[in-house]
Amino acid sequence: MSEEKIKEYYPVKEGNKITLIRFDEIVDLSAGNNYVFLTDITGKEYVVDTTLADLEQKFPEEFIRIHKSTVVNKNLIHEVKRLGNGRFDLVMKCEKERIVSCSKSYNEKIRDLIDF
Repeated sequence: MSEEKIKEYYPVKEGNKITLIRFDEIVDLSAGNNYVFLTDITGKEYVVDTTLADLEQKFPEEFIRIHKSTVVNKNLIHEVKRLGNGRFDLVMKCEKERIVSCSKSYNEKIRDLIDF
């Protein structure tokens, strides 16, 4: 496989196996407690063995940072909830309810994305 070919999946180690998760099935990436978690459209979370900044560089442009500890797949945003404090919550397309918060410093990205 050539280096120029864009991958359609991200490999995640699970014990002694590697699961290939398609980018279009990745809802978000979140960092917390010294770990990075990848959540797929079923709501399953996987521990990822790298930093959020590194993943942000490797992932396609559909993935946008909305918080210092969160990157989402913009194609899987189902609903944007405007909060009273000038912030947004994003309801993601996921089999389990998945709501992620956008920090104020990233609000402009959300406004540009949904044009309001």
